[in-house]
Amino acid sequence: MLTMEELTEVKQYVLSEVTQSLYRDDRLAQWLTEAVARLPVRHPTDQRLDRLSEETASLSAAVGQLVESHRRAEARLDRLEAAVAALAEAQGRTEERVGRLEEAVERLAEAQARTEARVEALAEAQRRTEERVGRLEDAVERLAEAQTRTEARVEALAEAQARTEARVEELAEAQRRTEERLASLTERVDRLTDVVGRLRGDVFELKYRDKVEVYFGPLLRRVEVVRKRKLEDALEAKLTHEELLDVLRLDLLIGGQPRRWEPRRDALVAAEVSAVIDRNDVDRARRRTELLRKAGFDAIPAVAGEDLTRGAEELAAQQHVAVVLDGSTSGWEEALQSWLPAS
Repeated sequence: MLTMEELTEVKQYVLSEVTQSLYRDDRLAQWLTEAVARLPVRHPTDQRLDRLSEETASLSAAVGQLVESHRRAEARLDRLEAAVAALAEAQGRTEERVGRLEEAVERLAEAQARTEARVEALAEAQRRTEERVGRLEDAVERLAEAQTRTEARVEALAEAQARTEARVEELAEAQRRTEERLASLTERVDRLTDVVGRLRGDVFELKYRDKVEVYFGPLLRRVEVVRKRKLEDALEAKLTHEELLDVLRLDLLIGGQPRRWEPRRDALVAAEVSAVIDRNDVDRARRRTELLRKAGFDAIPAVAGEDLTRGAEELAAQQHVAVVLDGSTSGWEEALQSWLPAS
């Protein structure tokens, strides 16, 4: 695009060309006039007139050409002025665009400055990143070395594991054999435990039977061990065969008169004897006492032994079963009140 100075130079050049053209036309007219004046006066008048006519015709033609040239020059000048005006208007628009471009360039310059600042910051960040990457590479290298050492250790551990598994397999086989032997021993011990339990029960039953006055004398007058066969006829009359057999399996049947109980009356104590009294002993004493009462006897349930479980203790209290532990008695009064009704 043309600047204002260039447009001014173009306008001046066009005016100069038009002026020079007009100047050349004026010089031509002047030259023709001088040529007419220089015609020789010695020629006859007719010849002078003829030549003057010719010169005049030539002059008229030249003047016509000058006028036409001047008209064309003015037309060219008009077109040039219009072109110059258009160029001026375009120049105005160009200047506006240039102004906008300058503003845009200024904004771009500011953006460029910010970009350069960001690039500088990014370059600094890149430098720090490269430093961190360098440190990470060193760390990775150390980790790779550690991984190599770890893999070597894992390989060694795998070999040790294989040896251990083989050893464990051997131990498992030995353990299986040991468990078989232990199961056999456990079975034998269980049988022995049952035998010992029964023997201890028999011993305690004999103990309480032989020393019935010692253990039950404080509870009963005229205490004695009652042979169940003596009651067999009365029991058979009131009980089924299974109930009779259940009563006959009673460990100890004791007869006498409860002390501190009025009026005095004969009663039976149905006692289950065991080294360690459990809930089953309590339940059997209660059940067999109920069968004796069904057969028409006044009976009181009791359990006797060396020790009793917590469950047996709770159940005896609930069912009012007297407990005799190697000379000490509990629950006797409650059992009398529950099982021996006043007459």
